[in-house]
Amino acid sequence: MTEWQPIETAPHEVPILLYAKKTKHNKNGAPFVLFFHVVATIDDDMKDISAVGFGGYEWEWDFDFMDITHWMPLPEPPK
Repeated sequence: MTEWQPIETAPHEVPILLYAKKTKHNKNGAPFVLFFHVVATIDDDMKDISAVGFGGYEWEWDFDFMDITHWMPLPEPPK
């Protein structure tokens, strides 16, 4: 399998696996970390992320480009 690569090297307009990490706080103010793995495409301007959904569903999440740190090509599908 391919290693994770810095997001700055990610290809545009092709589906890839993205890794993001976001620190949030619970209602008591204690921090916790969310990790996201999303199959998505990044537009040429690095302004929009489009998740690749299943069955026509659209996906939304609350991280931005500052949260995305790495990417990886998608593996070959099973034979």
